[in-house]
Amino acid sequence: MKLIMENWRGYIDEAEGEEDFDNFLDKVFSKVANVLGVEIEDTGDEISQEVEKEQQLDEGVLFALGVTLAAPAIAKLFAGVARVFGNSIKGWTGKDIGANKLADKIVSYADKAHHLFQKPIELFVKKVLRIQDEAKAKHATGILFTLLIAFLMVYSGVGAASAAVSGKTGLAGFEGALAAVKGGEVSAYIKSTLKQVAGAGV
Repeated sequence: MKLIMENWRGYIDEAEGEEDFDNFLDKVFSKVANVLGVEIEDTGDEISQEVEKEQQLDEGVLFALGVTLAAPAIAKLFAGVARVFGNSIKGWTGKDIGANKLADKIVSYADKAHHLFQKPIELFVKKVLRIQDEAKAKHATGILFTLLIAFLMVYSGVGAASAAVSGKTGLAGFEGALAAVKGGEVSAYIKSTLKQVAGAGV
């Protein structure tokens, strides 16, 4: 009976620890979403001003110019946001839930918080990259959101966790995005994937 009670207490402590962490993670995602919203608007405005100087060019060339300017800016922006996220996660003073469980929770909360990130990213796609077709804009938004989650995984220290590398995130193209972040090939990844979206059907 004593062993059963000890196991039950351990289970209760773990559940309470996870609930505390869930509340913490919820706040961290909201914090990161706010930072992203402000930063992506400022970045978008800067890039738009550069692109608008070339109004004599056709839309295809303007798109290519926008992507060329946006790729390194997005890489820098996402890295900065992910650093805020990673530092917050590493500052957690409660019970360590382990890398795999943390990766699972990031994936789960990314899904729940998708709407927090979708609007600023979609506005960036339409305003800066000039992708007006709704299906293509949605696809491009999804690519950048997936890339952002890959950044969050890597900067929180769980980029090698099983949930991150086994294709179980439910995010299309996550493995490619994760490899790009780990390999320092983010700009090339953005240019390649977004040009594919704009140049072909989705």
